[in-house]
Amino acid sequence: MKKIILILTVAICIGTQLKATDPVIGDKCCPVVVSTNDVNISYDEAVYSKHFAPAFFNKKTNSLHYESYETIKFVQIYSDNGEMKYQLPIMSNKVRLNKNMFDQGSYRVAFLLEGISQVMNTYVTIH
Repeated sequence: MKKIILILTVAICIGTQLKATDPVIGDKCCPVVVSTNDVNISYDEAVYSKHFAPAFFNKKTNSLHYESYETIKFVQIYSDNGEMKYQLPIMSNKVRLNKNMFDQGSYRVAFLLEGISQVMNTYVTIH
């Protein structure tokens, strides 16, 4: 009985620690795929990789880079409390967002793609 309790306790502790490394905005959780001293970018890789090349942060230009396989109609940027900060028409498959557009904090960056009904979300934390 002691072994079962010990195993359950260890499993719960490990699960809690693993969950603590995922960024949370609202009820969405995704693994961090880009992590620098300046920013963290996370997204659901299974969904995102079907429509986008890997995102990255360019320290020289101080900007986040996204490239889609489809035309990006709009980018919407939401604060962590769900308030829309920006809606930018793009009509290109590449987007560069300067870090200076953001204050320190967490954001959801939503992409509306040509011919795709599902909104593609990424989560950005600015340090």
